[in-house]
Amino acid sequence: IRDVAPSRGLGDVYKRQRPLGEIDEAPHTYSTIGNMNEFGLTISETTWGGRAELAGTGLIDYGSLIYITLERARTAREAIDTMTSLANKYGYASGGESFSIADADEVWILELIGKGKHDKGIVWVARRVPDGYISGHANNARIHTFPLDDPETLYSPDVISFARKCGYYKGKDEDFDFSRAYSVYDMLSMLSLIHISEPTRRSYIS
Repeated sequence: IRDVAPSRGLGDVYKRQRPLGEIDEAPHTYSTIGNMNEFGLTISETTWGGRAELAGTGLIDYGSLIYITLERARTAREAIDTMTSLANKYGYASGGESFSIADADEVWILELIGKGKHDKGIVWVARRVPDGYISGHANNARIHTFPLDDPETLYSPDVISFARKCGYYKGKDEDFDFSRAYSVYDMLSMLSLIHISEPTRRSYIS
């Protein structure tokens, strides 16, 4: 394992080759190649956009969030903590995103969106993909209702209250649907994947 010492105290964050600003550098960073680091942690993404008024105006865009996290995290759970902490501290600069995050033992789906003019931070939900299952997402928020007391489900403390504040949701906590509140629409883009992975199945259940 090779720790890569930073060359300076601040790291640049770029979007379309234009620097958005600087963040504090980590004491040590890990080697990366593409969307994987030396521990086998892998992060990919798909954009779903979501409510236009919640587009982030902070410092870190979704691409920078991936590559900064790969330099700082060793496991999928560490990556979730790193990504959400960075976005809340420095602000998020993109629309709604789904991230597939995998290490040697676990796979997680993290979905997040900014708070627009309300705040620089994010609201988010992450769920572990159970062993023996597959998950796919294609430009849609995939997480709908989710258990509120489950070690394999993580979420921001205000993910429901913020939706209420903005008028996106009025129901009970246990009935809250992340995708319907923040993504607005839901398509059946993954139908072909379901048919390929399980040819006998002819219906799609989100």
